[in-house]
Amino acid sequence: MFRLRRYQLVPIFTFIFCLLVWHLPTPNKLQHEFEPVQLEFNLNTYSTTPSAHKEHENTSKFKSLTASDYMQKPVTPIEEPSTPTKTTLPKTATTVDDLVGVDKLPKLEMTKPKPQLKVHWRKEGEHFPVPPELIVKLPTAQSSLIPKVQATFAQEGEEKRLQRLKRRAAVKVAFEHSWKGYREYAWGHDELAPKTKSYREKFGGWGATLVDALDTMWIMGLKKEFEEALEFVEKLDFTYSAESQIPVFETTIRYLGGLLGAYDVSEHRYPVLLEKAKQLGDILFGVFDTPNRMPILHYYWKPDQVVIPTRAASRSSLAEMGTLALEFTRLAQLTGNHSYFDAIQRITDQLEAIQYITSMPGMWPSTLDASGNCMPPPGPVGRLRKPTNRFVKRQDMDMEEKIQAQEKQGIESKAQTLEEQKPENMTQGLDGQHTDRQKPTPIVAEYPSTAIPPPSTSPWAPFSPPVCTPEPLLPIPYSHDEYTLGAASDSFYEYLLKMHILLEGATEQYAKLYESTMKVARNLFFRPMMPEDPDILVSGAIMVRPDANNTQSRRTDTSHLACFTGGMLALGAMALDLKGDLELGRKLTDGCVTLYNIMPSGVMPEQLDLIPCKDLRSCPWDEEAWLQALLPGVDLHSPESEPEPEKPVTPVHKGPPKKEGAGGDDEDDNWEYERGFEALPGKGSEGHVTGNNEIRNEAKLQEEPTKSVKTDSPLPEDEDYSQQHTKRDPQRGPPPESYKAQLTPIQKAWSKVKQDRLPPGVTFVKDSRYMLRPEAIESVYIMYRITGDKTWLDKGWKMFQSTVEIARTDVAFAEIPDTTRTPEDKEWRQTDSMESFWLAETLKYYYLLFSEPELISLDEWVFNTEAHPFKRGGK
Repeated sequence: MFRLRRYQLVPIFTFIFCLLVWHLPTPNKLQHEFEPVQLEFNLNTYSTTPSAHKEHENTSKFKSLTASDYMQKPVTPIEEPSTPTKTTLPKTATTVDDLVGVDKLPKLEMTKPKPQLKVHWRKEGEHFPVPPELIVKLPTAQSSLIPKVQATFAQEGEEKRLQRLKRRAAVKVAFEHSWKGYREYAWGHDELAPKTKSYREKFGGWGATLVDALDTMWIMGLKKEFEEALEFVEKLDFTYSAESQIPVFETTIRYLGGLLGAYDVSEHRYPVLLEKAKQLGDILFGVFDTPNRMPILHYYWKPDQVVIPTRAASRSSLAEMGTLALEFTRLAQLTGNHSYFDAIQRITDQLEAIQYITSMPGMWPSTLDASGNCMPPPGPVGRLRKPTNRFVKRQDMDMEEKIQAQEKQGIESKAQTLEEQKPENMTQGLDGQHTDRQKPTPIVAEYPSTAIPPPSTSPWAPFSPPVCTPEPLLPIPYSHDEYTLGAASDSFYEYLLKMHILLEGATEQYAKLYESTMKVARNLFFRPMMPEDPDILVSGAIMVRPDANNTQSRRTDTSHLACFTGGMLALGAMALDLKGDLELGRKLTDGCVTLYNIMPSGVMPEQLDLIPCKDLRSCPWDEEAWLQALLPGVDLHSPESEPEPEKPVTPVHKGPPKKEGAGGDDEDDNWEYERGFEALPGKGSEGHVTGNNEIRNEAKLQEEPTKSVKTDSPLPEDEDYSQQHTKRDPQRGPPPESYKAQLTPIQKAWSKVKQDRLPPGVTFVKDSRYMLRPEAIESVYIMYRITGDKTWLDKGWKMFQSTVEIARTDVAFAEIPDTTRTPEDKEWRQTDSMESFWLAETLKYYYLLFSEPELISLDEWVFNTEAHPFKRGGK
């Protein structure tokens, strides 16, 4: 019996489908079938009176209609004329135009699309308002309880003064060069793209760079530029943005902080700055309208989105959530509106409540669950693209009986049984490499999980019955907790200290939180192994595994973001009289300065791995340990390996390459080799390009020439390895394993040093970019102002020279994708981006470093994390 195979059915069904399509009526046929009266009427109107032409023009199917025409205009039924006229055709009609009479056809009018209306923010009633009697009032102090912070500077010699002023003038020139490029190519926009001479919108499109740079211009004496920018600010409307959501953290520190800082430094001469700050503050205040009053970090601000009740995210960044305090507190001081302070005070209270029930008691993980345990909806809500922060009312969840049963029995607290320890008993990371803790002792929860825990230092109680059960901040269960002073945590710890300073010590809460936290944060610091054994520290991270013992492991990488730590500890040492922290701050700041100096470009990358020392008091350089760290798990002296080659001396970098007239005392700051090596044979001695970094791969970086000296290790002679196999071309791939097998472990390690351009002591550059960041110079500036040590001026000047050398463009300054290269490299690149903090922070700190100590004195001002100075002492 004949049977059809599956593949034989395909052409048969295709043939049947084509027959069906062939016999379907065409659109013209359909119109003739379903609109015969309209067709006949339209044809007959060509020979009617002009009024009939007008009627045809209004109903013609040829008129272009917009979507709004279909939605808004009702359909008018077509009435058949009572006495239709017969059309008389011309005898000489040879074309369609002659047939219908083109001269009698009505003129077609094209309808222009209506411009889209702008949707503006408007103030709505809160879903979860705080009763007026429960608003936390702004504390005030009769007199400052903060001791003197800045050093008493000795009389300055004329030669030193002229040198300092010359350096400050160079910083001002760099700012003016950057501002000129922004003014010409990106005026009123968020960021300048310095390579393409265009702009980008990243922060609401309100002119982030312009607002961010206001107080810097005032401090530098650029009053003309300041007032020109102020004219733009007067017309700025924060109630509208082309973006559907607002990044709350960035908007707060750049815009709100920038407006308040400019208002303070200009001695309150321009009321428009405070008016705009209040307008923006009222918009951002909506992020706190959640059941547990925890902030929404990405705010959907439009009216049709605000009307929907919202909860905070279940994965909220500690830094973004905790770095709102300084700006809203200063706004409350200037306006007298205590609600601004109440909003951020509730965040502090909840963080304080969980400080000792985290997996590393005394600190907080970089990510927390701020949702209040409100149930997300089963499907999309409204027109939101990301509806996960919306919650469902109890009655909509069909869970009423279950919730009532839980309330009767009592819900077990999510505060798991953890070890209750005081900060003084914490394991000090500076005393060892690991901080593994024993299994914690069970403790009894002090509050149920269905209630927000009461604070320990401020009056506060739950308010207005929520539609879901609000819970406190909690660590995210079943996830590795990261404890760091770097990204996602950094500025929160900074604000604990600075809130104490801004409030002039009116409350002890922030001082106690900062002091207890820093005792635990010592666990994060380690001494890196470097040539010449410098007495420095860097800040790393600790990961905690969610097992029964909360097993901890050290992460030996550090980041540029964490370089603010040295300045913070020095400031805290003076403001809170913490003995020993000033020396810690000095070592941490010197650590970042050292990482600037060892890089080929003279600038520290975003993130890199180092080798922690076993002894914090003495850490001699061990080259073999460094090479071993490059090849973990490989025995460098394996008997199966080839003889070890002649040991080379690694390059020692003494600073960035300088052009003539660039300043400084060093005549030649290029790489120096006492004795190099050539691990690979062939015609050339070209090095390798890193394949470790995604940024470098995106930039398509290639090889660079280096000096070389031959080794005694036997290597294959039949192929030019450096010419054919060391380029990490994505299409060619890495060198063949057959060749790698012929290299000794020592040779493989040195090959990795060359191809990744690793300075001595660095094992891996995780992120080689330099984004014009300010954290390192911020700490250098604070150390100088606190100690009065002139050596910090020289260190800062060298950093500035290196930055200008690599980042300057013809219109401004640009980010660097790879700090392991130098401008002399043929593959040198710059990124088409200039962050607003280059003008707001980096150049401001450089300028203040070389200014008189009385300019923005630390005894009178406190900086937010975007370097906007707020006046101490209330209003």
